[in-house]
Amino acid sequence: MRRGLIASDRGAIPEVVGDAGLLADAEDADGFAHHLSKVLLSPDLATTLQNRGFRARHSFPRQRTAQQILDSYQRTVHPTEQPVFAHG
Repeated sequence: MRRGLIASDRGAIPEVVGDAGLLADAEDADGFAHHLSKVLLSPDLATTLQNRGFRARHSFPRQRTAQQILDSYQRTVHPTEQPVFAHG
């Protein structure tokens, strides 16, 4: 079964979703319902969105994302020190 992504248009979510999903106002239940209907009633749209999502996932490798989160925590706890975690 193919699935399409429906997400909020707030914060960094649109940047992450890109063209791999449909965005709705976070406070607009009808907007989410409309997008859900579009995806459920159009298998071609769902397949297109899922394929785009699979391609886009390479932009956010787990190791790099985890390293960036750790570095961010490190800067928060010790703002004048360099991150202690090795990159690579």
